[in-house]
Amino acid sequence: MTKAFSVFPYRYLPQELLMEAVDTKLECVSIGQSVEGRSIYCLRLGTGSKKILGWSQMHGNESTTTRGLFDFIERIKGDKQLLSQCSFAFILQLNPDGAFRYTRENANGVDLNRDALAVSQPETKAFMDFFEVYAPDLCLNLHDQRTLFTVGTTKKEAALSFLAPSADTARTWTKARLEAVRVISYVYQQFNRSVQSRIGRFDDSFNAQCFGDYLTQKGVPTILVEAGQWGSDYDRVITRRLVYETLHHIIVGFSATSSETDALETYLTIPENTKYGYDLGYFDTLKEQWFGMRYSEHLGDNGVVFKDQAFEKLDPVANDFFFFRGLK
Repeated sequence: MTKAFSVFPYRYLPQELLMEAVDTKLECVSIGQSVEGRSIYCLRLGTGSKKILGWSQMHGNESTTTRGLFDFIERIKGDKQLLSQCSFAFILQLNPDGAFRYTRENANGVDLNRDALAVSQPETKAFMDFFEVYAPDLCLNLHDQRTLFTVGTTKKEAALSFLAPSADTARTWTKARLEAVRVISYVYQQFNRSVQSRIGRFDDSFNAQCFGDYLTQKGVPTILVEAGQWGSDYDRVITRRLVYETLHHIIVGFSATSSETDALETYLTIPENTKYGYDLGYFDTLKEQWFGMRYSEHLGDNGVVFKDQAFEKLDPVANDFFFFRGLK
């Protein structure tokens, strides 16, 4: 474990705090500006022929993968062998205005991950311009997912979820998509059973406005990584570590020359994400009914604040599948 794991212990991560910790010896360039004039920074490492492009905080309130990405950069920056094989371009915060405001959308209220075709925002234009010039061999789309996501019907929270995005409405297994499947299958197999039981497969419905689908359609293997939560670790320190390990496994798996004939079979054994997760629950003995509640997240004076919401009545048919982080 590197010393980087002591940096950024909390969910709120404005650009100023992030950039203060970036090694000044690394190549860090601005590829454009946000709505509010913040630079969109990209770290460049390596000279190898295999080009990997990754981006985080396309949604400004999703900082876990940014923190894990930072740890990964700290790990590889001195790895001469890896950097001679691969070239990396990491956009640390594609949505710096959202990171400052702790909002999913940018300062114009636009979800950047629904802007792949319109390219209506300066952040998505900066991304597209850089993507066309860089011409990556692999794309890593890094996100956080909400606490509602669970792993199939296993009554486990989805601490991680992966996806090889679809390239069309038929969800065809294109060459680019199968390459993403191969790498994801490799990554999945590197984790122990405890972690595997908390890994889900994200919904692969096609949406051309989403960047993963758009890039897969263009023929570039793209992997969606969604960092969830493990138990009551609301600062997501555990899943931050899992993101770091995931990125390491992705690069090893992508660099491997051997093909896995059973990769698709392995990928499809990962249970699909479900939505049975609740932060708090209770059983009303008089009504013989379960109730659940999910916290809402807000930016307070001292960082992210989790607020109670109204409890909702849960479907009795699905009683066996609900996951509660706490009971009252």
